[in-house]
Amino acid sequence: MVYHISLECIGDDGGVRGASGALAAMIFGKQPSRAWVAKVKYIRGKYIQREFVQGKKDYTNSNSVGSRGIYKHYFLDDGLYEISDPKSWKQTDRYFAYIEAGELWRVTKEEAELWLNDNSESMS
Repeated sequence: MVYHISLECIGDDGGVRGASGALAAMIFGKQPSRAWVAKVKYIRGKYIQREFVQGKKDYTNSNSVGSRGIYKHYFLDDGLYEISDPKSWKQTDRYFAYIEAGELWRVTKEEAELWLNDNSESMS
């Protein structure tokens, strides 16, 4: 079963549209998105091997400059993920979650590592 999650891309496209935005992007570079989902392959201490999942952007509720209201939709299969979900301009909720039977379960990094180790052993 597939799980659907939507993350707002706060500030993702804001400030890079139009001539002044193009100039700002040349000077400062395009900033990476704060909204992302990655499938976790391996965790050992601070090292996390992940594969980023492509999302589909939806501009339906976007404001005129694209700084708010843009959502990225992800459709996720069962497995362990790390999610970065911007909640405001200054706060981002970053967490681990595993998806099983179409349900998302939020877990700590330690629980994610244990879950990954348990499932990799059962797959061998």
